[in-house]
Amino acid sequence: LVRHAAINANSFDYETYLEPFTEKLSNTSVDWSKIPELNFLDSWKAPEIEEESLLTRTGRLEASHLGVQMSYRYQNLKLPKNVWTSTAERTVISAKSFVRGIEEEEDQINEGSESGADSLTPYKACPAYSGSIGSDQSSEYVKKFTKPIIARLHAQAPGFNWTSADVVGMFQWCGYDTV
Repeated sequence: LVRHAAINANSFDYETYLEPFTEKLSNTSVDWSKIPELNFLDSWKAPEIEEESLLTRTGRLEASHLGVQMSYRYQNLKLPKNVWTSTAERTVISAKSFVRGIEEEEDQINEGSESGADSLTPYKACPAYSGSIGSDQSSEYVKKFTKPIIARLHAQAPGFNWTSADVVGMFQWCGYDTV
């Protein structure tokens, strides 16, 4: 039911949105300290992401807390005898943290072709899965969604060439900076 808790940025998001926005910020001549609504950008530093897609400390806490919440909220719920996890490190650590909260054991399931188990990772479970399905629709939505945001940011900092990717990068940094 839960694949994993909060992770560091995945490679796609990091390479497509986060890193380009951070580099663009570091190469601009805009004086952010003079823009009241954006003056935080004058001293903001992107958090260091040691390794992409790894579970964060916050993620471990989230998963443990979920286990505790389930055991308290649903006292009549029969707890699982096993909690299955794929062998991806972020899912293993999430499962271990979750079972710590419900005080059970986790079982790692090898998803290699020799084991025949491929149901724990969505893109492996469905032969029709495509990571690019919906990309055109998503891009169109992002253009429409970010248009008024770009206009507002451009009015505040006209010297910065705001793009949709910058807005998405800012939103994502907000989440990753939080965890």
